[in-house]
Amino acid sequence: MLSNLVLNNIKTQFKNYIVYFASMAFSVMVFYSFMAMSYNADILRKMDSDARVDAVLRVSSVIILIFIFVFMTTANAYFIKRRKKEIALYNLLGMRKGQIGKLFFAENLALGLISLLIGLFFGVIFSKLFGMILVYSMNLGVNSGFFISLKAIQITSLVFVILLFLVSMRSASTIYRYRLVSLFKSEQTGDQNQQMTVGQIILGILGFLMLGSGYYLANDIINFITKLVTDYHFGVKGFFVPFIIILVLCVGGTYILFRSGLVLFVWLSSLIKKRYYKGLNMVTTGSLRFHLRKNSTTLATIAIMCGTTIAAIAGSAAVYVFGMSDVNNNNPTSFAVDSQNHAVLVEAIQKADGRIEGDAEMNYKISKISLSFDRDKNNLTQQDKVVEYVNVLSLSNYNQARKQFQSNGTLALKTNEVVLFNQAMASFESLEVKKPAKMDGLNESLKVKKIYETGISTAAVDYGFKTLVVSDEIFNKLPTLGAYQINQLSVAGSDGNKKLNRIIKETLPKVTNYAEINDTNFGAVSSEKSSFSLEETKHSLTFQRSNLSMRYPEIQKFQARFGLLIYAAVFTGIVLLVASGSIIMMKQLGEAEDEKPRYLILRKLGVQRFDIRKSVYKQNFFVFLVPMVVALTHAFFANRVLVTITPIRNYSLAYIACGALLVIYLLFYMITSDVYNRIVNE
Repeated sequence: MLSNLVLNNIKTQFKNYIVYFASMAFSVMVFYSFMAMSYNADILRKMDSDARVDAVLRVSSVIILIFIFVFMTTANAYFIKRRKKEIALYNLLGMRKGQIGKLFFAENLALGLISLLIGLFFGVIFSKLFGMILVYSMNLGVNSGFFISLKAIQITSLVFVILLFLVSMRSASTIYRYRLVSLFKSEQTGDQNQQMTVGQIILGILGFLMLGSGYYLANDIINFITKLVTDYHFGVKGFFVPFIIILVLCVGGTYILFRSGLVLFVWLSSLIKKRYYKGLNMVTTGSLRFHLRKNSTTLATIAIMCGTTIAAIAGSAAVYVFGMSDVNNNNPTSFAVDSQNHAVLVEAIQKADGRIEGDAEMNYKISKISLSFDRDKNNLTQQDKVVEYVNVLSLSNYNQARKQFQSNGTLALKTNEVVLFNQAMASFESLEVKKPAKMDGLNESLKVKKIYETGISTAAVDYGFKTLVVSDEIFNKLPTLGAYQINQLSVAGSDGNKKLNRIIKETLPKVTNYAEINDTNFGAVSSEKSSFSLEETKHSLTFQRSNLSMRYPEIQKFQARFGLLIYAAVFTGIVLLVASGSIIMMKQLGEAEDEKPRYLILRKLGVQRFDIRKSVYKQNFFVFLVPMVVALTHAFFANRVLVTITPIRNYSLAYIACGALLVIYLLFYMITSDVYNRIVNE
């Protein structure tokens, strides 16, 4: 009897469960895929020990579970609300609440198990695709074949059955809390108190002020930290307190904003009588105020979770793009080798059938330079004057190398002009030289024409020094603390040629060379009034460099570490957006059931169905739009902080990833509005 009733209810209610099925099955599919890849021996064997793919994927799986539990709870609350009258009829026909509870428990468990089986089915099918995406994003160079993980199936099944049992128990227990009379009544759907109290107005304004203050401090985080550290003597705590303050302001402000701030905004808009009495705006405004107040906690939580997720995706994507550019910056050519091993490298390239597109010899002198800067407000530790070792390269040598690599970056310098290439992107970035540069052993003052945030040669083989390009006249008479030669080679297709890189590794093992520089007066002075010379003590400094550098292994290592983070962030973000969109959808459709009588009266009064449809889409647009606008604003200022404290400039990949997530969210809005309209306008 009970089993027949469960099957019959699932059949009759199937159209209402489609979104639940789809969201649950998709979540199970992603969860299984993450767990399966964390047990994939081929991937784990290929991974670098520093990039713990299994740990990252499992942490992401836990986050997904949290989202799904919240979604399942919300969805089941919606299903019970939608079927209140059905529950009352069961009660009138003689079924006890215990029997009704068992019915809903079995029905919910059956629905969940069907979703679990569907999700596992598609998870097994698409696990190869997920694995291929992971392997590609991490550049692992391993074949991700079809792989069924029994361990992942067991864990996924066990975890989701536990969640289903808990949610089913909660749904069944809800039946006991309903009174028979209340089941036949629709919940109140209007905002009975149309007037805002003074307390509500103050609280609404406070929400806007808290968010505005948090955003202002985030936008000027460096000055905020500087004042706490220098003016208020917070010490080390001054680097952490601002982030805590901003977090409290933004999170607290978000909840207050949705509880009172948005209601205040809607109320103020209703005071514009010309707009308020136009069409169905009066109905839409009253309903919107009620929905915002009733669902304020849910919407605020969604805004915070989505904002955090979008910021994580945007930040990780930006870090990835920046990191890749930094890898290319520190390894501008396929290979760099010291001159003694140049012939061996060329022979190895030819042995692997590699085609050399450019081969340039770089003749460096090591010298020391003193530069004075305008202090950058975004650099707390930057000194006014810096003394640093640099590689010095002649202008003719630099331009000859650019032509070898068919680059347009040739330079033209006057005798006393120099250009600084800052491949470390640390000390000199975004700084402006305000006085002529001085170099050891030269009487002439040198004008720094420009500072580039790029490198010339490979950091591993040039001691990691910054490079100064000078005129040939200056180069020829410059005393030196040391001199050496390296060759840079560009080889066609070397970044993906595993055979080439393997043969070179076998033929020319990497060796570390050391250079000892005996020098006086090495150091940095922080005051304009101090002289350049420090105490006259001789320092013996040792620097090291490799005999060989290969760009592809560095790219592969970086992608293995950061590609995993983007992969986990994007797919976790997709699950969050699906869960968030589904939660708002369930909430709105649950309200639609209660608002059917109101819209029925409107139709009897002569309101056209098109006007009701327009009102529904407008109301849902606001409910969906506001959490996403707040989330995007949170993400924007979170990444403003990231941009301020790091040299990240390129957000193209972040925009693409976030744009894809917003498309998913827009689809939920369209589907919700369409179903909502059919419920109240049928």
